[in-house]
Amino acid sequence: MEVMATLGAAAGINFERELLEAFVRSASVEGLISPVDVAIGTLVLVNLAERTNTQTLRLGDYKFAGGSTGVLATYLQDCLALYPDLWRQELLKLLLELIDLERDQRVPEGRTLSFLTGKSMLPRSRLFTILNELAAPQVCLLERIDSAVEGDPHYRLPHERLIPAIRLLSGSILAQADRVRLILDTGYRTWMRFNNPKYLLSGSDLRLMRNYIANTTGNVPELTSYFRSSVRHQNYRLAKFAGGAFCVGIDFTFDAQSRLARRANRKSLACR
Repeated sequence: MEVMATLGAAAGINFERELLEAFVRSASVEGLISPVDVAIGTLVLVNLAERTNTQTLRLGDYKFAGGSTGVLATYLQDCLALYPDLWRQELLKLLLELIDLERDQRVPEGRTLSFLTGKSMLPRSRLFTILNELAAPQVCLLERIDSAVEGDPHYRLPHERLIPAIRLLSGSILAQADRVRLILDTGYRTWMRFNNPKYLLSGSDLRLMRNYIANTTGNVPELTSYFRSSVRHQNYRLAKFAGGAFCVGIDFTFDAQSRLARRANRKSLACR
């Protein structure tokens, strides 16, 4: 706590002792707190003080902001706010790539710049600059690990305490991924089992899968084959409907012409 208080004072912010005690309790493991927690904790608390325009941050401010997860999410949001909105969505997706979502743990070895570039619409050079900015000591959202391959460093989360905050800000992205996973686990496997076109994708599910595949690289083969079969079936149904509508249109036109011809004949006979 003394270290955080000293660092806060250097930034012109005073931390209430009860606040530091609450933060340390939430961050400690078996009574110990890591240097990374101290660094990130100080940054997020200073950020909260600047947001609330106060020089003395109190326990009430901390609780009102949502506690540990809330202040971390706010800090993450403020760091990403420096970039355009479209870039922020891309960066959130990349942060999710640094998490093993099933185990709710960070990927310990991180991801290479090449891997992350393949998952993003941002150019490699631009992404490289942004990732290094997020890994800077004054930001601490990422940790850069230089690899043996020149120009292809690894990036990872510095601490798993960031995971709840990333999840909180990535709700819509995760919801889409969960829906895609559900489609694979149910629709695809049912279609494979019964080989019935009624289990293929359509409507909003097909649009969701189209967007997901368009914005994601390295899709699993099952997902791609299921999507393509669904598109082919939809195109077949549209073509069949269009053909039926065309035939109905021809019949209607022919019938209308026949009625007009009969009406003209009746008028001609009446004039005689």
